[in-house]
Amino acid sequence: MLKAPSPQGARPRQDLRPRALEALTSEPSTASEIAERAGIPGRERALQATRALEQLEAEGLAFSVIRRTRTRWRTAGDASPQA
Repeated sequence: MLKAPSPQGARPRQDLRPRALEALTSEPSTASEIAERAGIPGRERALQATRALEQLEAEGLAFSVIRRTRTRWRTAGDASPQA
């Protein structure tokens, strides 16, 4: 059975890129840590932060460093990735 549509309608998606960019540091951080610093609410905030960070990486504003099994993110201003 289909749910009735919300009287307010669907909420538009927020652009989280500015908040994620603000939360980035020169130290490698996980998406969960960045989401917490950015104040991204909700249960799937790490996933939302990861999507925003991937967009920032495509724009050249952030880059990812893969360590063991976790991806960590840094500002693009730090051109020398650390292992």
